[in-house]
Amino acid sequence: VNELARALIEIGGRDVPVEHAASRPGELLRNALDYSETRSLGWEPRHALVDGLRETFESIVRGGA
Repeated sequence: VNELARALIEIGGRDVPVEHAASRPGELLRNALDYSETRSLGWEPRHALVDGLRETFESIVRGGA
């Protein structure tokens, strides 16, 4: 989540403070996504997260979304 927040701040070009809240009961502190099942169906990511966010942001700013 921290990486996502940093990427969005960088892409948006604004200095936005990031606030950290206390974890909720039962919340996992570390969680890794497992794409093995989707990959077994032939899916592969075509863009890195930051690149996809940047393209989405630029599309919205230009009014294309």
